[in-house]
Amino acid sequence: MLLLQYLFLTVMASFSGRLCSDERRVMMSKCVRHITLGKVLPGDSVHRILYFDNPTDRPLKVRSVQLTPPLVAHDVTQTVAAGGVGEFTLGLADQRSLGPYGGTIKVHFYEDSVAPVEFTVDGFFVPPIEFKPYSEFFVATDLGHSEQATIEIINHQSQPLFISDTEHGSNRFDVNVATLVPGEHYAVTLTLSGIKPGAKLSEPVYLKTGEGEGASMTLTANTWIRERVYTFPERVDMSRLPLSLTKDQKIVDALTQRLMVYRKGSGDFEITVSTDLDNIQIHSERLPEGDRYQLMIRYLPDKTQVGDFSGEVKIQTNDDQIPELCVPIKGCLFARDRRAQQERRDKNNRGRS
Repeated sequence: MLLLQYLFLTVMASFSGRLCSDERRVMMSKCVRHITLGKVLPGDSVHRILYFDNPTDRPLKVRSVQLTPPLVAHDVTQTVAAGGVGEFTLGLADQRSLGPYGGTIKVHFYEDSVAPVEFTVDGFFVPPIEFKPYSEFFVATDLGHSEQATIEIINHQSQPLFISDTEHGSNRFDVNVATLVPGEHYAVTLTLSGIKPGAKLSEPVYLKTGEGEGASMTLTANTWIRERVYTFPERVDMSRLPLSLTKDQKIVDALTQRLMVYRKGSGDFEITVSTDLDNIQIHSERLPEGDRYQLMIRYLPDKTQVGDFSGEVKIQTNDDQIPELCVPIKGCLFARDRRAQQERRDKNNRGRS
């Protein structure tokens, strides 16, 4: 009889231990340390219950919950039992910075020997009216070719948004509006004509959004119609570097800058290249397309010296309309402080010993 009672108590204790272990395992599975809010629309509220564990064998009192705005915490467990799990409700304040969001939450305890429990939070706070990808057009094209770009406008407000017309003062592009979902979703397309060459311009585009005077939204059109012959980039910056780097040929090769010269669509494009700087060399190569050249610009190790420098890369072409291009080039070479270098080396050597 005593043997049966002993076996019964042993089985029950084992079963009870499994229950506690299983319950803790379930609770621990809820202790997620990274929270993704996703897209949060204007006026949306957030209510997430977050869990944190007490890994010690004694009760822990929560001292504070530190959050990155606009995160707020409610209903925080004040004391977490030994080996237990606490919780709090995550919410959002009304004041929110629009766009991508990344923040942290730290739960601090009164016992300094216990590290804070840290959470990371990310999401995207959507504006009342969303512009995808941006509220600006960026359109460039070659002379004689048209190019398009589209901005989507998504209305997240409760009241509908209507775009009745567009207005701009440019003669180099046209703007059209397509209604995808009335009152909610529109696509605004800019078509750059490319008929005449022109400098880079930023011009306003007004979208009329109501019957009243002055009811409109403004987009910005950044456009550029490239000449028949052009370079990319438009200027060369050799950066600010220690002089010693330009004395090592392997490093010099790695620092090489590339300048492209285009006359797209032509098969007989020819150029000659020169510069007024004596500390660089330029290697010119015609690429297989036949309408472009690649210029590789690198330092001449035996010609470099300390100081700022600036000059031009002159490109003579066989184009009758644009016979020459001048590309600004600049850089700066400086001498390293040898005493400071030696002090750093001495400090590193002391650290190893």
